[in-house]
Amino acid sequence: MRAGEPAIELVDSEGYFSNVKFESDGQIDVFSNASSIVLSSEQLEEQIDGQLDSLAEKNIQQDEQLIELDSDVENLNDTQAVQDSQINLLETQIQLLAQTQAVGKWQYVRNISGGSIRPPAVKTFYGTHKDGADVVLRNWSDINLLMVHKTDLNDTNFTFSNFEEGDKVEIIDTDGSSACYGTIVNNPTQETYGNMILYVERSTGGPRDDHEYLISVYRPGASGGGEIDLDILDQRYLQLTGGLLTGKLRMQQQSIKWEKENGLNQMKIGPNVSDYWTNIWAHNAALGEGGIRFRVSEGNDTSAYNTFLACTYKDNVVGTKTHPVETQLNWIRTPTSDHHAANKHYVDDAVDELQTFVDRELQSIKSLRWLRVDKSAGDLAVGEFYVSSGNNHIYLHPKAIGGVDLNMDNSADKVTGLKQIVSVHKHNGTIAYSIVCNEISFNNGSNKYIRVSASEVLCSDYTEEDQQCRLNIPGFAF
Repeated sequence: MRAGEPAIELVDSEGYFSNVKFESDGQIDVFSNASSIVLSSEQLEEQIDGQLDSLAEKNIQQDEQLIELDSDVENLNDTQAVQDSQINLLETQIQLLAQTQAVGKWQYVRNISGGSIRPPAVKTFYGTHKDGADVVLRNWSDINLLMVHKTDLNDTNFTFSNFEEGDKVEIIDTDGSSACYGTIVNNPTQETYGNMILYVERSTGGPRDDHEYLISVYRPGASGGGEIDLDILDQRYLQLTGGLLTGKLRMQQQSIKWEKENGLNQMKIGPNVSDYWTNIWAHNAALGEGGIRFRVSEGNDTSAYNTFLACTYKDNVVGTKTHPVETQLNWIRTPTSDHHAANKHYVDDAVDELQTFVDRELQSIKSLRWLRVDKSAGDLAVGEFYVSSGNNHIYLHPKAIGGVDLNMDNSADKVTGLKQIVSVHKHNGTIAYSIVCNEISFNNGSNKYIRVSASEVLCSDYTEEDQQCRLNIPGFAF
């Protein structure tokens, strides 16, 4: 051992030697004392303790992060549960859409020969009566066996042996005139056609030869096999918004009603319950604010139209009476038959024609008629008369229109002591003036006018100048 740096010198048998030294690596201290060489780990232990403390702090941080991660995972699980529920709902809806086993169109053609049931022809189907194959099926409620060929009108093929007891069947006429809903109560066995015994749950109407029907078969609560044409399936129902109805809309003892966006009624078409009257209602039509209009358009839109009938709830004064409804009817054609309505132009022409006819006929009849004028009695010409506003007497020329001469013998003076009604009539027969006559005098003045004296007026004078009238004097053929 030498002083200074601790060292051990080792030599071999040849006397050669090499130095063996103990050096510190910075973690273990090396020093010597009087008796030995000392290797100290104190510094290493301090480093290890520091590292352990650092690792402990990291473990605490990781534990906190794990707690946060567990919370995130729990939240993710909750979110996943909600999504799973939504997915399950969607899957259920998809299953309900896809649970149809078959849907297509077939033509109804009965194929029974001599009471024997025959397979349906290609693209056709038919049903048998529950009382026997020889009985013609008239109502869906009486169906027993449903026979459907595997190929429908769209050349789609179906495997009817896949159908099972309990499957549901819908048969709907494409024009909406009849329908049948029921359950299959057997397991069909044929490949080329379906032979299904049907239990009818509800129905309306019956089958008609050569009509096209939409038939759908589905399994309640389970997904059906095969690809389903949902567009065809949708033909079973009316869409709430839009869509095209190609068949008949059948409603049993129900009304069709239109409402405004505010919920108030605007129009309703409905049948009576006790009879076969059909009612069309226009609501909230008071004071002419609403009603019913019938219009026609010359094109494919409403840019050019005419209203030929309109009615509303408002006061309508006709003559001296007020009525609650005002109706307008326009463009009535000229009638050609007794049961046709007449327009105003036709009526006016007919009245004018009638007046012309009456005037012509009256002209051809001698006597009876005089023309109302405003003259003095001595100035009356042939066929003229007037009514005096002073004494109410009637003065007339002895010759009437047409030449009838009522001149009396020149010695005739008058007839007195009378009490009879004398009346003046318009050409249509309406009384225009009437009096109680007590005397008739003749041969008055140079024109020999006749005076019919009035003791009492019964009907005021409604005659007009230049109006032809007929005089009725009892005892005279005027």
